[in-house]
Amino acid sequence: MSLVCAAQRAWCCAAWREQRDRLPLLLSRTKGAGHGAGFLCWCRLRPAARRVFSLSEDVLSVKGFWYNKVTRILLVVTLSNIGASFGTFIGGADIVRRLFENLG
Repeated sequence: MSLVCAAQRAWCCAAWREQRDRLPLLLSRTKGAGHGAGFLCWCRLRPAARRVFSLSEDVLSVKGFWYNKVTRILLVVTLSNIGASFGTFIGGADIVRRLFENLG
């Protein structure tokens, strides 16, 4: 195991312990899907530091935005949050509609 890999694992464990205490504040029906999808995408892609440094150039084009691993993770988080929000609001409206149908 290289020194960089060991440092990444130590940072990930420290970050997880820090976030674990705030976990109930982070999870909700609308935000939890994006955080989970972003974390899994980050674990799968593992963006390098050079991707962060080239971020200002990559966001200027669609191709760069898609091929930069950091912006792709942000895209996954954003779209997952939007989809979960729509699903929550549509499902909640359907539950309220059915409640009023059964009461009346």
